[in-house]
Amino acid sequence: MTYETIMYGIKCNRCQVIYEDSEGANLAVDRHGDLEDSAQEDGWYVNGDRHYCPNCYTINENDEVVTKPLIDYYFFKFKNVLQMLTGRQYTFSETETLFVLKSNYCYKRLNEAQSLILRDIIPDFVVDYRTPERVKGKRYETETIRIPKDFKHK
Repeated sequence: MTYETIMYGIKCNRCQVIYEDSEGANLAVDRHGDLEDSAQEDGWYVNGDRHYCPNCYTINENDEVVTKPLIDYYFFKFKNVLQMLTGRQYTFSETETLFVLKSNYCYKRLNEAQSLILRDIIPDFVVDYRTPERVKGKRYETETIRIPKDFKHK
């Protein structure tokens, strides 16, 4: 018999990373069940309906949780369009001043038309390509896109 059920997952309200438990599960049938408890045990901060991964909050000297500022919607719009244009997944990281999107096994660089589409969303990003140590039979580059945290969207 086929039946329909609603499943729930946990996503960081700041960086949108999806929580996976130690067994790789990221969905649960019960909204406030084992998955949320597991997330908290794995270092996620839960405040009502808001969830923060361990990279998106700190604990100050008074043992108070301090969440990092939310990331602008246009950054995620940029990332989604980038992934659709290239057909590749990009990992997210950040430094003090930059958001960094990185993709390995890049066989084809962004062309001018793709770059113009992306610059309509966030004009001031920088792309660079690096060729890691060659592995026999594999041609690839690492594509890194750096976006200033104080970017302006059009």
